[in-house]
Amino acid sequence: MSPPERWSLSSAPTGPTAEGILSVGDLLVALPGQRFCEMGVECYVSRDIGQVSNVKPEFFNISWERTGQTSRHPHGHWSKYFRRILEVEDRVAALDDDVGGHAAGIRKGDMGTVTHKDEDAYHITWQQNAQTTVVPKAKWDNLLERIKGLQVGDLVMVLPGQSCEKNGIDTFKEGDVGTVTKADEARYEIEWKRTGVTSMIKADKWQKAMKRFGPLKARLQVFDVIDRDQSGAITLKEWQDAFAKIDTNKDGHVTRKEWQMLEKTTALFDLLPRKYRSQISQKE
Repeated sequence: MSPPERWSLSSAPTGPTAEGILSVGDLLVALPGQRFCEMGVECYVSRDIGQVSNVKPEFFNISWERTGQTSRHPHGHWSKYFRRILEVEDRVAALDDDVGGHAAGIRKGDMGTVTHKDEDAYHITWQQNAQTTVVPKAKWDNLLERIKGLQVGDLVMVLPGQSCEKNGIDTFKEGDVGTVTKADEARYEIEWKRTGVTSMIKADKWQKAMKRFGPLKARLQVFDVIDRDQSGAITLKEWQDAFAKIDTNKDGHVTRKEWQMLEKTTALFDLLPRKYRSQISQKE
C-alpha cells in the first residue's frame, strides 16, 4: 500500500506510537511498493534513502538523497512506509549486554562501527576488543543505538539543496566534503576541502544540512564505479579505462572540473590522496 500523493495531516494518525519516535538525523529507507510525489514532483520511490531533517509535534520531514526533495509525513504508523537503517561507518552503542552472543563479550554502552552490511545483517566492529559481530537488520534498533554526534576528524558531506555563503564568500554547496576540526557539545567547526574555508554549525543543527561521509564508504563507491563487471576485483584495464574516461583532454591528469563534469559531484575526488588539490595523476 502506497501513501497518497499528498498526505493529509488532519486525517492521519499523529504523535508517538509504539513504533518509536523519530529524531533529526535518523536514516530511513522507503519500503517496497512505496512512492511519493508532491505537486507532481517525485520525492522518493521504494529503496530510496533519506535523512530525517526536521521533527515537529505533528509531522516530520525527510530529505531524500537521490532526488534532493524533502517530503513531510505524520508521525503515526511511519513504519508502514519506512524502515530505520544504518550505513557503513555509522557509529553505534550497545543497548544491552552480549550483543552478538556471549562469546563476543560486548556490554551495554560499548561503542562500535558499522564496517559492512549485507542483505540481512550489519557487521559491527567494536572498539573495546576489535571483534566483529553480526546483527540482524530486522532487530538492530532493539540492540543498538546509532550515535549521531560528530568527532574531530570526521568527514561530512553537504546534503542536496544546501549551501552557504558568508559575506559573498562561497563556503560550501551540496556534495561538498569537509573535515571536522573542532567539536564540543554546542558546535562543530568544519574545514571544507573544495573552498578551504572553515565554517561553524551548531551541534543540534548539522544533520539538517549534512551527513557523515567516511573514507571507507568513499573507497567502496569508487571501487563500485571502476569495477564495471562487478567481479569484486579491479583489473588494470578497468582502472585505465576509468581514468581515460574522466581524463577528457588526455593529458594524464584528472582535474576537479573533469571529475565534476562526469560524476556531477567532487565528493569522491576530494577524498583521494594526491599532491595537488585541483588534480590527480594516473600514477597517484
